[in-house]
Amino acid sequence: MRSIKRMSALLLSLVLLVSGLPVDLTQRAADRYGQEIVSDVAVVDAAAAKPTDLSISIKKKRSSKVTVTAKWSASADYYNVDLSYSTPTGATGTVSGTVAENSMTYDFKQSEGINYTYTLKVAGVSYDGSQSATAQKTKKYRLVGKATKKVKKIIKKNIKSSWSDYQKVKYVHDWMIKNISYDQSETIPAKSFTFAGAILKKKAVCKGYAETFMVFMELLGIPVKYVPSVEQGNHAWNMVKVSGKWYHIDVTWDDPLGMDSVTNSYPVYDYFLQSTNNFQSKSAEKGNGYEHFYSTSKFPKCSSTTYDNDGSKEGYWEAVPGDTSGSMYNDTFSVWKNGVAQ
Repeated sequence: MRSIKRMSALLLSLVLLVSGLPVDLTQRAADRYGQEIVSDVAVVDAAAAKPTDLSISIKKKRSSKVTVTAKWSASADYYNVDLSYSTPTGATGTVSGTVAENSMTYDFKQSEGINYTYTLKVAGVSYDGSQSATAQKTKKYRLVGKATKKVKKIIKKNIKSSWSDYQKVKYVHDWMIKNISYDQSETIPAKSFTFAGAILKKKAVCKGYAETFMVFMELLGIPVKYVPSVEQGNHAWNMVKVSGKWYHIDVTWDDPLGMDSVTNSYPVYDYFLQSTNNFQSKSAEKGNGYEHFYSTSKFPKCSSTTYDNDGSKEGYWEAVPGDTSGSMYNDTFSVWKNGVAQ
């Protein structure tokens, strides 16, 4: 009789363990038959599996917002999710949280024209706290609106695909100087700091100029960088890659205050495709060299001097270094072509 009871208790314990019932129920069932529990039996949740099949979909909500939906396979009890973005201008944003579903949706504010890189990071978690490895997915998205469409039309109408990258860069440089003016408002509107404001309102400060040049280059397929000064918020310009080499280009400083009427007819090339040494030495001559200091470790080297004196060498217009200032610096502005003052 006692052996039958032992056998029944053993079978019941096995059934309860296989069914996944908590260990305390197993213990009570064994105690019912007067059995001694030799050791505790722990039922551990299965370790969470790494999420798979990650996807990011982005839908334009309105001119300044997008709805980002992230999805992944269901393979855990819940998920730790991190959805973030970064831009070439240094802007970043993140939304993080724990969700039970295998998706997350969030509305992000986004500037038109700028290429946003969205990154999704997901880790599965079990109720016992075990966490899987993190899965990651990225996707780029550019919010297209009136300004972007206008730039695409300008490119299609005026820039030939057969042109060299140098010719394309020069055209964009000249077009911006002729069509955008520096915003000297007492209270500068936020739009002047953006690509959209520069294109639609035709006014910008350095950030707006640099964003605009960057968008043009990206749409043309030319490698470009947005470069902020180490003096935070003080200045911004670009680096662009031409014939396999990187150069500085500062359209803002080639369209300086006090010279608008002149530069509308004769674009200046003081800061056009410059090596770092020439670029910063010209700035120093104006007494504002610190504005062109930047974190060199984060950007390519600009050592080529091919175009350092492009205005005088190649037949394009250039203000002579040291005499580039116009009325803003109480100096006389003169334009040179092929080494001859005009």
